[in-house]
Amino acid sequence: SEYNLPLINRNFPKGSAAGSCLHEILDILDLSNVQDSGLEINRRIKNNYPIVYKQLLEMCNDDLAEVSLKMVGWIGNITKAKIQQDFSLDTLKPKQYLSEMSFCMSMKDEYFDSAKINDLLKFHGINIPQLNRAEAVRYLVGSIDLVYQHAGKFYVADYKSNFLGFSYQDYSAVELDKC
Repeated sequence: SEYNLPLINRNFPKGSAAGSCLHEILDILDLSNVQDSGLEINRRIKNNYPIVYKQLLEMCNDDLAEVSLKMVGWIGNITKAKIQQDFSLDTLKPKQYLSEMSFCMSMKDEYFDSAKINDLLKFHGINIPQLNRAEAVRYLVGSIDLVYQHAGKFYVADYKSNFLGFSYQDYSAVELDKC
């Protein structure tokens, strides 16, 4: 069919609340054991994202079990997707990753050379507006969606939930590079 993405992928609610909902689900789950998380997923959506919950129930004809089944299947597919040839998130044990790792980074050029960061990003083909030189001490505060260890190295993952289209081809590396 022209729509080769599953129903939940195509019709999951759009917008910032839906994106926050997906992030929260991925943050609280045991990535190696998603199949047993249906009740927790439904509880989080119902309690924390009532508009998203209502839209999901409508999509599934008010069948709570169907919402759970579809969400567990979708999140399971995300964690089983190959990130590297021999690696997917579902292979991680809880002590191998940290969800929502907070950070606070000094933004004074004495510590953070904005010109070097600009040059590095440009070298890797990442075009962003020029970073201004930081004259005063400022801080960048935030959280990293996922930090994990694999094969003796540490990696940073940034979850994205943007809707790009109805087919798997809309999410190819070529299409993602356009974002």
